[in-house]
Amino acid sequence: MNRWTGHRDGKEERIMAEQKILVIDDDPVVAKSCHRVLTAEGYKVDTALSAQNGLERALQNDFDLVITDLRMPDLDGMEVVRRIAGEKPFTPVVVITGYGTIQSAVEATKLGAHEYVEKPFTPELLLQVVDELLKVDEEKPQESREARLSEYFVVREALRAEEYSPGYPADV
Repeated sequence: MNRWTGHRDGKEERIMAEQKILVIDDDPVVAKSCHRVLTAEGYKVDTALSAQNGLERALQNDFDLVITDLRMPDLDGMEVVRRIAGEKPFTPVVVITGYGTIQSAVEATKLGAHEYVEKPFTPELLLQVVDELLKVDEEKPQESREARLSEYFVVREALRAEEYSPGYPADV
């Protein structure tokens, strides 16, 4: 079942009402804020306040998107990204962090993150990132998502190839 979202940036966007998102963040304020913003747009949102609990839920359930913090006390967010990307490769992962660096952004991307967002972020930025990853082509919804994910895998493999052969352009 589809529904129209409100007018954001002067245009209407179509999303699937049953799309499920998991937010993993040990800060309850961030988790609750993401939950509030995303549910207001029609997404079904679950939250986990520990990395271990979030990872277990992400691997045991089917989510359309996972949003995870990097620095959490019980498990490193990079490990969460790596495990989800390895075991659920068609589930996009968005990293959110209050300790962003270029090095950690590159590492997260190599491990499987689709987006990297620094805290604090606005509700509009959160929605822009989520909507872009989950947008649906009305004509061929599954094909458009698979095409975007395939393109992502090509870029990720190119980044990994550069890691193993520095100084030489990666063949893509």
